[in-house]
Amino acid sequence: MTKKSSPKVVVIGFDGIISEFLQKFSKKGKLPHITSLIENGVFAETFPCPPCDTPTNWTTIMTGAWPGTHGVISFFAHTSGEPLDCTHPTTVSSVSQAEFLWDMAERKGKKCVLLNYPGSWPPTIKRGIVIDGTEPSSAWWRISYADMYTVGSWAKKNIQVKKEAGPILGGELSIRLEKASGWINLPKSYSPSLEGAIPLKGTSTYKWSEVGWRLEAKPSSQKRQIFYHILVIDSKDNGYDRILISKSKNAAEAVAALKPGQWSDWLSEIFDREEMLSAEVGIREDKVEGTFKFKLENLSPNAEKMLLYRTDIWVTKGWAYPEGIGEKISKDIRPFTEGLEIVPPSTRYFGNWNTYFEQLEEQADWYVKAVAHFKTHYDPDLLVVQIHVHDAINHVILRDVYCGFPGYTQHESEKCWKRFEKSYVVVDKMVGGIMKKCADENVYFAIVSDHGAIPTTKRAWLTEPLNKAGLLAYRKDKHSRGLVVDWPTTKAFPYRTYIWINLKGRDPNGIVSSQEYERVRDKVITSLYTWRCPETDECPVQFVLRKEDAVFLGQWGPKVGDLMYYLKPGYTDADADYARLESQAALLQGIGPTQVGCAHHQYLPWAKLDDFSVRGILILSGPGIKRNLKIKRPVWIVNIAPTLAYLLGIPAPRQAEGNAIGIEVPPGMGGKSLTRKGKKEQVYTEEDEEDIKERLRGLGYFE
Repeated sequence: MTKKSSPKVVVIGFDGIISEFLQKFSKKGKLPHITSLIENGVFAETFPCPPCDTPTNWTTIMTGAWPGTHGVISFFAHTSGEPLDCTHPTTVSSVSQAEFLWDMAERKGKKCVLLNYPGSWPPTIKRGIVIDGTEPSSAWWRISYADMYTVGSWAKKNIQVKKEAGPILGGELSIRLEKASGWINLPKSYSPSLEGAIPLKGTSTYKWSEVGWRLEAKPSSQKRQIFYHILVIDSKDNGYDRILISKSKNAAEAVAALKPGQWSDWLSEIFDREEMLSAEVGIREDKVEGTFKFKLENLSPNAEKMLLYRTDIWVTKGWAYPEGIGEKISKDIRPFTEGLEIVPPSTRYFGNWNTYFEQLEEQADWYVKAVAHFKTHYDPDLLVVQIHVHDAINHVILRDVYCGFPGYTQHESEKCWKRFEKSYVVVDKMVGGIMKKCADENVYFAIVSDHGAIPTTKRAWLTEPLNKAGLLAYRKDKHSRGLVVDWPTTKAFPYRTYIWINLKGRDPNGIVSSQEYERVRDKVITSLYTWRCPETDECPVQFVLRKEDAVFLGQWGPKVGDLMYYLKPGYTDADADYARLESQAALLQGIGPTQVGCAHHQYLPWAKLDDFSVRGILILSGPGIKRNLKIKRPVWIVNIAPTLAYLLGIPAPRQAEGNAIGIEVPPGMGGKSLTRKGKKEQVYTEEDEEDIKERLRGLGYFE
């Protein structure tokens, strides 16, 4: 290698990967490619920044700034001065008030390619390439979420419904089979051919809310409904065993011929633009093309039962920058389909895990091919890839492997461990494929994650202690049977790890005077710390602190509440919608069973429960980096962007507040110093900085 060699950095991001799981499977020899990076580089666990969730921490990773500086606070954030139940989405790049690593890299003449990195859309770079970058399962590029078409009793029996896993995007559509008539070019069938018609997409629409995706009360309006025809045949005189899917009743024009377990090719259809699930996409044409696949999950010999799965319908353009890149990718590989790695309704409703892993493997393969494509045609200096595998599967089955879960069984645990292992094996294969395509003497590989996950067993809704303390009040809603906040008598309102005081002069419905402010905050803290679980007599709250005391967690600015609260591992309020309650019971019984299978955002960064933690990971490997070095203390993720910038030989992003970690790189590769030099943008006062350092020393972060 010569000094003239220009360093390149490949970053692979895994959302929600659990450090303990990765190390377990690595030791078992199941992850040869990731293990090789660890053995030939540096491994560290990382502390995410509260709220320990996807938008907050992917933004922190690539800006090197604390959340109080970059301003991306969870999926939705409340801003001081607006109604307390008013929030705004934070998952678009324009929300970040801090510069991203790729912006700095482009200014320094580096070529950048970003593949599905959360928070990178709309693109902030001008000369690079960006593929998607919205939130996981975003409505942006979808015409429809996935649907299941069912015949017979599948809708009522033998369904492994995972209600605790959270919202299931997509629906179940019951269809009826009748004797076929009016068809031409019928294939031979030893039993009378049967037919049915399926709407290509359901009429339900979804809207993101503070507690996740909600099914809209009213179905979407459609100018036209597209129907496909189903023909069921008995091709071998041994019962019904095959279906044809066609746009017409001409069997010769069938778009798919499927046996149980088989997938169709990728299909396409033209839709009205109004049928897209999001109006924010910016596509101007009146018509849009959508792509999707079918899979015949099951077909009984007598055709009394049938399961037919259709993937989400994704638009074939709009998700790539600059224009024209998407069409080339679609031609050379296939269109990008965000979220194909998310556990589908076929799995959640019916327990068909083969379908999930088939989708996951196809998605991982797409990433490898996309990397090869851009490596050949663009040769980027900074390549960033993110796939949302682990968080998706955690939310479905994590607590099934936790022996403290009341519904735990050894049999189910063993099955779920195999599923976890397979998901890690698939992404390890993807890592190996990317390494093979990008391997060079001047390339650094980094694997990062935003957070881990902890299984949950109980809900802990703050409605109970705050209401009993006279701080949070509700009234009956005129338009529903539920309850809504009674603002004239409410002094404190919780939202996603924050508690806002209903302050006069700041909040539109404020009732707390400035003289009462501290007394109310004290009362909130007392009410939470004296709250007890009726079964165990333990307090479900781990930590409550005032805003000004939370700077060591990166919490400041207009989007941070007057207080912060963090629950003990195992408790969750992720399923709580504090603005509206379904019943009086939800108000008075804050602790009880939960439908949420795991959580992370409401815990402290160092939270652990048995062999589960919220911590993320950082793996670095490349020329000159120490081999097989495991950093003993977790690294705050604000240090990742400065470290990557150092390897790339450029300054850290402008608002970065972290520093490059101590790694050894020979002269000529990367930067000359691990410490950023030059004028630093003033983010804190000197007094603030000293206070932060002192708090971090107390945590053992500084010597």
